Amino acid sequence: MRLVDLRGTPASTPPTIEVRASEAAELTRLIGAIAGEDHHSGYDVGKDRLAGLRTALPDGLLDRIRAVGAGDDKAFFGLSNLTVRLDPPGDIDQLLDLLDREPEASWRLLLSLAVFDADWDDAPADGRAIAAGDLDALEAIRGCCDTPDRYAPEAVRTLVATDPAAHGREVASILREVRDAIWGKLREEAMGAIERDVTYRRARIDAGDDPAAVVLEATNGFALDDDPTIERVLLVPSFWLRPWIIVDQFVDLRTLVLSTPVGDSFLALPAEQPPPSLLKLSKALSDEGRLQLLRRMSCGPVSLSEATEHLGVTKPTAHHHLSILRQAGLVVMGGGGRSTRYSLRVDPAEAAHDALAAYVPVRGVTPPTPPTPPTPPSPPAVPASG
Repeated sequence: MRLVDLRGTPASTPPTIEVRASEAAELTRLIGAIAGEDHHSGYDVGKDRLAGLRTALPDGLLDRIRAVGAGDDKAFFGLSNLTVRLDPPGDIDQLLDLLDREPEASWRLLLSLAVFDADWDDAPADGRAIAAGDLDALEAIRGCCDTPDRYAPEAVRTLVATDPAAHGREVASILREVRDAIWGKLREEAMGAIERDVTYRRARIDAGDDPAAVVLEATNGFALDDDPTIERVLLVPSFWLRPWIIVDQFVDLRTLVLSTPVGDSFLALPAEQPPPSLLKLSKALSDEGRLQLLRRMSCGPVSLSEATEHLGVTKPTAHHHLSILRQAGLVVMGGGGRSTRYSLRVDPAEAAHDALAAYVPVRGVTPPTPPTPPTPPSPPAVPASG
């Protein structure tokens, strides 16, 4: 999960909240999920299904997908945020048109993310300036890579040595080939769930619900902090990335983009199948370390460093535990970067009881009926001609 948190002092007015169903964003995120073989087990859709999609790709295409990111198999997750620049509905042809007009856009975005993700303390330019096309920032990075005795991350050097326009044409070619090879059979399943999720979130926004509450529910545990630089929060639900969220603020610094997991209630699941939320909750409560963290958080929020020390494990392991607890809806994360804090979102005992009771009702007791999300409004009637 990529987190790009650029937070400052409290804002005087809350940002506007928008929700968008973008087919172009979902296709790029699907490509990222397929490319990340090491991460298959972390997706709700399951490693077997993603492995099957990988084998359905034309020969050599998977290698080309991975090459685009200069070794980062999650590069297409970042590229999905190019769709922020598209007008609604953000379909695939719109993204292809953008890359045809401005092929270097994909290269700039991935270079900016490579600079940022490398934790490059003495980087000669800010990654956000590169994404915005700042020529001085680009020349500073190029100059650093051209100087033998100066350090630059390998991914940055690889991208700097790549022709920007050729990079964009390759990204466009990959999008077309994946669309033609597998997207047609997958589109309705993904976009149908996404549209239902979008309809529900928009109804909440239109009803005047608190923006922070809308974001917290959509992300299943990401707290929206005040930031005077953020004017808009854009929610772009994803079917294929469930249960992960991606937080990004590179394409437009005034817009915080949140790739959110489609809610369980919007999936087309058989009635007898356990909902993914119950499976996540069961997984979260099945580990001794995660139970210890829940007990610790009952006394107050913890940082990643505190969780690491409390469990006596590495930071990646502690982060993994905290991520699973958030995905289960038990923990909320707030703050940004090293100041991120994790706290209890609900009473774990009550959450476990309610989730299990909803799926395994007591004999003779009618289980509660889950709320029905609003249906999209019908289109206006078209007057008869003549």
